[in-house]
Amino acid sequence: MPEQLQEILYTALGLVLAGAISYGFMLLRTFTLSKIKNEELKQIVAAGLTVVETVVADVSENFVKEMKKSGTFTKEAAAQALELTKQKATAQIKAETRVLIEKHFGDFETWLTTQIEAIVSHK
Repeated sequence: MPEQLQEILYTALGLVLAGAISYGFMLLRTFTLSKIKNEELKQIVAAGLTVVETVVADVSENFVKEMKKSGTFTKEAAAQALELTKQKATAQIKAETRVLIEKHFGDFETWLTTQIEAIVSHK
């Protein structure tokens, strides 16, 4: 019986954490977008953030989680996860979006890395 209770508690905790992570993403997105006055730019950045959030969730679920489960998640693995996330996000963000981000925010890779790290730190 205690094992069943423990499993129920872990499931409930997982649901609470998932909700907290989603809420953190929403707060980060709202804060970032509130600083942008140009509506077209706001939509472009929102689309970029959606891609970054999706890729971070994917890499966390399929790469990081498995490495942590097997006890092989190291500093090097964290750097590899960051690079994998950057590669996947860059492949999915349109070239025109990257150009506009660079025009308004500077280097695209720096912007992307900052967004990924901000999302990960809110997890």
